[in-house]
Amino acid sequence: MRLFVAIDIPKEAEDALKAAQVRLKNMEGLRASFPRQFHLTLHFIGEVAGSDEIQEKLRSVRFKQFSVTISGLGTFPSWKRPRVVWVGVLDQPALQTLSDSVKGVLSAKRERFSPHFTLARVKRIEDAQDFRQKAQDISINPVTFNVGSFRLYKSTLLPEGPSYELLEAYDA
Repeated sequence: MRLFVAIDIPKEAEDALKAAQVRLKNMEGLRASFPRQFHLTLHFIGEVAGSDEIQEKLRSVRFKQFSVTISGLGTFPSWKRPRVVWVGVLDQPALQTLSDSVKGVLSAKRERFSPHFTLARVKRIEDAQDFRQKAQDISINPVTFNVGSFRLYKSTLLPEGPSYELLEAYDA
């Protein structure tokens, strides 16, 4: 099974992200797949045989409720070669600490954490410079929300996109 740890977001934040997606869908030359469900990934675990041990370890993570603000549009790996269009999160040390705690209990490698929400995966664009200019004109309404839990999800890859199944929620 394929697992990841994430934070769910409230409707107001989801609405702001969907509004940005609508503007992306209207851009010429963009061939993208748009996610149906938004979440903030703390750690992608990947393929594992079972989840019992992971669930047990995640129960030991302790954190205090904190706030996160979404803001700003960007691309991975770069604006010259966009493959993923995302909305970022303003610097929040508590979010970094939670991600580090999750990775710590799972004995996972602590790679660079770049909190973001994927808006689209880019298949092909005609003109990267034109794409950048138009994309940077898309305004993202900053939305602040409280984080009081994180979740373990099972992800199943389907032809129409991934399907997520909640395995367990962990509260602050």
